[in-house]
Amino acid sequence: MSRVWSARDVRRALYYALYDWTREMPRFKRFITWAGILIQGYAIYAGFARSLVWPLIWPSEGYL
Repeated sequence: MSRVWSARDVRRALYYALYDWTREMPRFKRFITWAGILIQGYAIYAGFARSLVWPLIWPSEGYL
């Protein structure tokens, strides 16, 4: 059965989706959290690219 979303439901969903929960953390924990998020993002990208070491084996200028 299909459910019709009201404007209030959409607004509430956007609020929860975009809420910056890291601002409630101490600065050091916020830094660690964002570092972890970026590392996970790189791991996901590397999984799609099928290479974890491409920055280390960047081709020399002869190939570009």
